[in-house]
Amino acid sequence: MLHVARRLTAHGGHAQGLLAVALTSALGSRTGWPAPWREHLRHLRRHALPDVRDAALAVVTAHE
Repeated sequence: MLHVARRLTAHGGHAQGLLAVALTSALGSRTGWPAPWREHLRHLRRHALPDVRDAALAVVTAHE
């Protein structure tokens, strides 16, 4: 599924980016945020579209 999230992100579109964020958030948290998912989330946080960046920045990976 990480491959799918990466392909969605690479597409660069608005809907694809938001879907990639949702997929990354769901599967990253479900698997305990292993390094490849954290890396992809960081990539999404630098996305060209502000809505995608904001959605990725809203994802919480650890609670303090």
